[in-house]
Amino acid sequence: MIELPHYIKNVEKHVLSTLNLSFQRKGVEEFLDGKTFTIVWSEGDIDVQTGKIKFSKKIYETKQGFYLYLLLNQEIPSMVVYYKQEQINELKIFISQLLKQFNNDKTINK
Repeated sequence: MIELPHYIKNVEKHVLSTLNLSFQRKGVEEFLDGKTFTIVWSEGDIDVQTGKIKFSKKIYETKQGFYLYLLLNQEIPSMVVYYKQEQINELKIFISQLLKQFNNDKTINK
């Protein structure tokens, strides 16, 4: 079980529910970065030779108030979605549309 990130603990005063997603392919970070989500926290490393930053974790906040906690330090990226339980129906629609867009984006960009 993943511990609630400190950023979300400090911002949210509500108890949040979670959903876990594992992606079957790479490219989710680039896909999410291209959306209108706000990156509210990140963790990573910088290569001192090249100056390139490689993120291992990011938290995105959506306009609907969901938090998408992206974990990139595994072979296959995963994500934990934090949401208020009363938003479950809205979340189902949001996730369905997001996954459809991600899968379509990957199909087109092969």
